[in-house]
Amino acid sequence: MKHSVKHSVRHSVRHTALGLVATACLPVFLPVFLTVCLTATALRADMVDEIIDDQILPGMRALAEMSQDLAHTSQSACHAGDERLQNAFGAAFDAWIKVSHLRFGPTEAENRAFALSFWPDSRGKIPKTLGAVLRRQDITALAAEEFAKTSIAGRGFYALEYLLYDPALNSQPDTGFSCQLVQALSQDIASTAAAINRDWNDSYADQMRHASGRYADRSEVKQELYKSLNTGLQMLADMRLGRPLGSLAPPARNAPRPGAQRVASTTSCWRCSPCILWPQRWRMPTRF
Repeated sequence: MKHSVKHSVRHSVRHTALGLVATACLPVFLPVFLTVCLTATALRADMVDEIIDDQILPGMRALAEMSQDLAHTSQSACHAGDERLQNAFGAAFDAWIKVSHLRFGPTEAENRAFALSFWPDSRGKIPKTLGAVLRRQDITALAAEEFAKTSIAGRGFYALEYLLYDPALNSQPDTGFSCQLVQALSQDIASTAAAINRDWNDSYADQMRHASGRYADRSEVKQELYKSLNTGLQMLADMRLGRPLGSLAPPARNAPRPGAQRVASTTSCWRCSPCILWPQRWRMPTRF
């Protein structure tokens, strides 16, 4: 009986999560739902170019620009409570969320996606790694080349988010090292985002346009795009919304930190993608 009730609750939570996604993003997702019965090859012949030019390249450029702005801002505003740093962080993180479902090509090279976003962190490695770094206070480890070699649990947006919003980490006595760590994290994010943007513009966009390199033909390119959208939607429903809703206790490790509201940003990524299948036919308001 208990197993039946537990299964029923989980089933209900999953459908609630899907319902929230569908309600918030219906104008964006409706075309996706309609294409479930179709194959990726049913897309228009010119859709690949349209997606690359109108969605992917602008998204990657925005990620690189916002991340560079974050790195620049951190040079003069590196303390957790500084609103300038928080705003720059939020803008850069939002830019990443909007393209984070594109987990192929330049994003996956050299584990860049994980370097930007070590999530889900089911074992709480991020705060443990950051705590160890703060205790050691090794300045030499913050140099760009050395920092890029460190554990991905101590890099990226979620690590920086902990430093900005987690009381256990940002309430420690300020020795100047935490400020330098914020700057190193921000610069590392900017460097990774710049590399992703550069690879898309230098070569990968052309590979997709001409079905070369890893793609045998145009249909494989379309399948890649379709798969990324489908997987991203599943992650949104099952993990970003489903996990917090499925817990009777307040979500801890995998919940957004207090100041960032990443679930809302995740929903907005599908507005700003906006729909990978019909990017010109659906327009959403700037804010929900």
